[in-house]
Amino acid sequence: MARIDALHASSRACTGHLSDFSSREAMQAAGWNMTGFDGTEEFGASFRGWCSGRCKASMEAVLQGEGNASVTLKNEHLTGSGDEDNYIRVSHNGREIARLASGEVKRVDFPFVTSDVLRIDERYGIIRLKSVVLTCRGGECSEAEGSELSNFTSKAAMQAAGWTMTGFDNMQFGSRFMGWCGGTCFSLLQTTLRGQGKVSVNLRNVHNTTDDDNYISVMKNDKEVGRLQHDEEMEIDFDFTEGDKLKIGEHYGKIQLTSVNIICSGTQHHDSKLKVSSNAGVLPVVVGGCFSLLLAFVFVIYCARSWHFQRISIGASTARRALFSTIGKKHMDCDEQVADEDAGSTETSELVSSPPRPGSIGKKKKI
Repeated sequence: MARIDALHASSRACTGHLSDFSSREAMQAAGWNMTGFDGTEEFGASFRGWCSGRCKASMEAVLQGEGNASVTLKNEHLTGSGDEDNYIRVSHNGREIARLASGEVKRVDFPFVTSDVLRIDERYGIIRLKSVVLTCRGGECSEAEGSELSNFTSKAAMQAAGWTMTGFDNMQFGSRFMGWCGGTCFSLLQTTLRGQGKVSVNLRNVHNTTDDDNYISVMKNDKEVGRLQHDEEMEIDFDFTEGDKLKIGEHYGKIQLTSVNIICSGTQHHDSKLKVSSNAGVLPVVVGGCFSLLLAFVFVIYCARSWHFQRISIGASTARRALFSTIGKKHMDCDEQVADEDAGSTETSELVSSPPRPGSIGKKKKI
């Protein structure tokens, strides 16, 4: 039950790998949980299994996203066709939606949303599961998916987030995922991306053996977008649209996956900008000083006229004109200085604080 609870916690996009019956490991990686089968399982293009005798065997998977499911299966126990215990049931969230008697073939369709549970069980029947087809409704990009895809605490948590794991015979979980296939064999980690945006993957090849086969390949669908040689660490980003697959494979390497981050298209990441005037506070001082100087000249003129009023003549009138001419020049000088300060105040500096832009593939060698 702990496994189911972990899977229920996810709101990951719709994924459809439930028809990979090539091996027990492939089915478990896709999300199937099988109980009660006593060594009767057969794998390949379809799955076949039962519990010997009048006992129960069941298989279930937690569906992710939203869409329609179509399950095709058959009850292949032809002996005892009239036995009421010879049946196969298909249940959706604990509610029976189909029952197959001996030799019966059915296609069972139903709508689903995230965390719905598909269960198939038998009692004295034989399950032949031919296909599970999920038709997913288009999803929206969610940056929270990066956190879900970076949850490496357990295999169940990674499967719930949408990861499928194939070919691994060594896996370690925790704050990061580590996995590989022993020897020169191939193992693959993949997930289906939702909506539209950019994905950034941080990982490292921790196998430090020098060998041409020692590499990790990061792919968008089936196109390689990055390769890590021995003991190499990278941050790899690429643009994606709805349904694109992120694949991480190794061949004689060891995958250490640290994080997956998603930035959705249309998301605005604002830079923090601070504008500072280069002459802030200077202009008021200059204007005030010029005004004070002008008042001082006016006061001098007033005093001169008061003290020497009787002595003013034509010559004094000429001196007064000269004095006013001087005052006018001083006023013009002040105006020009104010204009110069206005021009200087338009010069600003920008202090920009923004997150580093994820660029093309970057490499960081381990020291």
